Amino acid sequence: MINGKIISALVIHLIAFLAIYAEGYPDAFLIVVGSCLALNVIGLCLCLMGIVRFGCSLFIAGCIGFIPLGLVGILGARQALDAERRERFAQMEAARSYRFNPALLDVQIFGTAIVGLVWLILMLVFPFVPAIPLGGAVIGFLIGLWNSSTIPVKCYEDHIELKLSLIAPTHLIKYKNITDIDTSHRKHTIVSYALDGAEKSLKLKWNGLEDKASEELLGYIQGKWVA
Repeated sequence: MINGKIISALVIHLIAFLAIYAEGYPDAFLIVVGSCLALNVIGLCLCLMGIVRFGCSLFIAGCIGFIPLGLVGILGARQALDAERRERFAQMEAARSYRFNPALLDVQIFGTAIVGLVWLILMLVFPFVPAIPLGGAVIGFLIGLWNSSTIPVKCYEDHIELKLSLIAPTHLIKYKNITDIDTSHRKHTIVSYALDGAEKSLKLKWNGLEDKASEELLGYIQGKWVA
């Protein structure tokens, strides 16, 4: 379950910790960063021992203290969790799949690109303009590219797989475990299901997916649920 992002993040965090130590930052700050690094190490060890879910949770908690550098580790731990979840489900060809709404993707990609370009020009003309908004535009642009290349909803014969955002976990729901489908809301549907003895719920926002998803996907899930 260990992937390159997790290892890279651990190395980056170790270098960051050593740099902070060498710069002579206050002891309180050093303790916080060191504790986060310790969570990374413990989480990695637990993953190597096969305790993937708890280990990844600890690793993600440790990464929070290193944000924005910690984003690499968070994504890596999410991928490890997704891989662990997929092992419980049979690998098969998806019966149907749905992508994100193309119109929204265009707004996100081109909008952030334009904002980033304008802000870059402002930074070149006015040296006092901060760079943080440019970083936000770059992140938004990269997320838009990821959204355009991924398939957030995949329907299989006995389960559905949903990955609704870059940092969100992958949801794998067996149709037989669905307990309720709430269609009373116009813009979204709430799917309730049982997982590991606990009741879970997931909100499907239709405006984020391509147009045909609202009717086709809901009908497909309901048909499998009833069957």
